[in-house]
This record gives sequence, C-alpha cells and structure tokens, in this order.
Amino acid sequence: MSQDAEIGHKVKEALSKDERTAQIEVHVKVVGGVVFLDGHAENDEERQAASEVAKAVEGVRLVQNRLHVGAEHRTGREVMREDGR
Repeated sequence: MSQDAEIGHKVKEALSKDERTAQIEVHVKVVGGVVFLDGHAENDEERQAASEVAKAVEGVRLVQNRLHVGAEHRTGREVMREDGR
C-alpha cells in the first residue's frame, strides 16, 4: 500500500469513528500527503470537524476541505432538499 493510500485509509477511519463526522458522506483523496475532502456536510461545525480530524492523522501535510454546506443532502444517487424538490 502506498503512503498516500495508507493516509487515506487512516483519514477515512478517523472520520468514521469521530462522533462529529461519522454521519458525513465524504470522499477522501490523498496526493503527496495533501488530503482532499469532497462531499456534503450539514453545517459549518461538521465541515470544520472534518478538517480537524483529518489534520490529526499522522502523515497529513495539508487538508483541502471542499465539503459543501447547505440544505441539500446526498443520499446515494438522489438529491433531497429541505423544500422537498
């Protein structure tokens, strides 16, 4: 396993174990120790927590948090909005 793949695995595991981030669907990509977080967070607190959790993983040099915050929820392939559309 490459070092980036190992870091990615550790970040995903840490995110899934932290109660602040366990419910976030996040895609993690690592390039040269730089972690890219993509997906959707319910609020700014979840988004910030994801950065904090990822930064705490050994080997992470930098976190690029590209999580979107807002009223839309991604569940599988469908997009649900609070207004029902």
